[in-house]
Amino acid sequence: MVNSLVTFVPLPATFSTSTDATTTTAACGPGFAGTFFFQARMTNKSGSPPLAALKASVVTLSNNNLLQTADGGPGGVGAQQTLPQAGEFSDGALAADETLDVPFVVCLTTLDRFLFFVNVLGLEGKYE
Repeated sequence: MVNSLVTFVPLPATFSTSTDATTTTAACGPGFAGTFFFQARMTNKSGSPPLAALKASVVTLSNNNLLQTADGGPGGVGAQQTLPQAGEFSDGALAADETLDVPFVVCLTTLDRFLFFVNVLGLEGKYE
């Protein structure tokens, strides 16, 4: 776990909810009311080593919602999402002070508020 080496902040400007039944059923399966999309900005703290093999691991996801973008398909607590090698992380290492905007899609059982917390997993140092 590399939680102490990073900050992870949701970006409210990216929040969007979709109730398109066709899209929701295709992405999440039957019985879901919609999807919620957002991005969170992860920053490797100043003075921290480079981080590689980054994943988000679901610790809390309330209301029986599922993380649609989890590796292997929608999943709840314990599901993991490999973080995309994009932007400053395109080389597979997130150096000190570098950022990565991580997209998340949550399958919603209802259109109510929910709790969502993740741990950040990864390796310290650059691995190729």
